[in-house]
Amino acid sequence: MKKTLKGQSILEAQQFSREILDDLFSEADKMQGVCKFLDGGDVPEEAMHECGDIKAGMAEKKIALLFYEPSTRTWSSFYVAAENLGARVMAIPPARQFSSVVKGETVKDTIAMFCGYGIDAIVMRSDKEGMAKEADEAAHSNGRQVSIINAGDGKGQHPTQALLDLYTIKRFFENELRKDIHKEKISIAYVGDLANGRTVRSLAYLLNKYQDSEKLEFFFVSPSVLKMRDDIKEYLEKKGVKFSEHEKLIDVANKADVCYMTRVQKERLEGIQVDYDFIRSNCSITKEVVKKLKKEAIVMHPLPRDPTFGEIPEWFDSDPRAKYIQQAENGLYVRMALLKKVLLG
Repeated sequence: MKKTLKGQSILEAQQFSREILDDLFSEADKMQGVCKFLDGGDVPEEAMHECGDIKAGMAEKKIALLFYEPSTRTWSSFYVAAENLGARVMAIPPARQFSSVVKGETVKDTIAMFCGYGIDAIVMRSDKEGMAKEADEAAHSNGRQVSIINAGDGKGQHPTQALLDLYTIKRFFENELRKDIHKEKISIAYVGDLANGRTVRSLAYLLNKYQDSEKLEFFFVSPSVLKMRDDIKEYLEKKGVKFSEHEKLIDVANKADVCYMTRVQKERLEGIQVDYDFIRSNCSITKEVVKKLKKEAIVMHPLPRDPTFGEIPEWFDSDPRAKYIQQAENGLYVRMALLKKVLLG
């Protein structure tokens, strides 16, 4: 396993070791100070010098954002992250509507074009599972060191989301509970559309890479038609991670340290009939669930949430256990750290 991210593509959560994750998260902590300095805040002189050194190193780096699917947080956080670091950003309009994909261009040809333009990294979101790996193979076949960063590939994975999710969990345990995450047992309830949600898949992989198996327990909460896919369950069984499946969040709400909520991926249902009333009643944050939640638990969501189904109603936003806005902010720091590690080391 690689001990450095420099020059690497980021394709799946399984590629990270605990050593690399600790180093990346330490860098993300520093990036929060860099952001504070850029915003005109009062920061130590060390952070000022570090910011200058990073910008000098990134000045000639070119990063392309190639998104085939809509995105708010991932697209904008990568854009701001690259600009904060001082890199040059090539932001492609939604590729499905405005690029030569409309004319039938293959990803192989698109990547070859970017290689010819001297791009150093391509942050890529697609609607096709495995497309990020396809792009990585295309980049290598062109003989250029171009890093492909998977920003979500269909029903597959979303490794950078998993990174910011784990970073959020780690910071909460260390900063608010004052606990060493590696020494604590952590129980996580993944709730909602587990069949189509790439964020829950990546986080399940990543947590097992970071935490000892005997200190993890997963609750998969979903209606039967949206259950976690077998590949994840087989992986966890092989690694010895305890997990169980449920249809109602209230059955495990008092056991979970983290409730990771997700929306129904309507765009990926492919004709599957879903009982949305059941989801609203049993796979959402309800007042009954709130009464069961641990006082020290946290509720996360990769966002956007869907007000139609109300997996997290707005009235819960003021609850101190609501961490999804901070989770999204952490994405900026983690993605700055990731770009810096991939492009500079």
